Amino acid sequence: MAQVFLIEREVFHKKSGKHSMEIAVGLTRQTPAQASPQQVLQVNRGHWTIKNSCHYVIDWNFDEDRSRIRTGHEPENVTRLRRFAVGVLRLMGSVKTSIAEKMATTL
Repeated sequence: MAQVFLIEREVFHKKSGKHSMEIAVGLTRQTPAQASPQQVLQVNRGHWTIKNSCHYVIDWNFDEDRSRIRTGHEPENVTRLRRFAVGVLRLMGSVKTSIAEKMATTL
């Protein structure tokens, strides 16, 4: 371990409309000479960009976090189908149209 970092962030929860504050603490093997605070923050934000662009869309539209599918290969297979569906829906039409709107018009 070369650095410990703390990130404070304000979070807006779209479903509830509420704001909250979060504190994230992390460790990195990078020394301060290898990774400045700005670089550590950029890597952390990159992680959330991936999570928000992929996992959030699937959870919001398919309510995946509350899925009861938990045995065998089913969870992985259903997740792959959902990701495929999101990919197809993203290829359809305007990027301004939400995935939920596209799902409603195609079903």
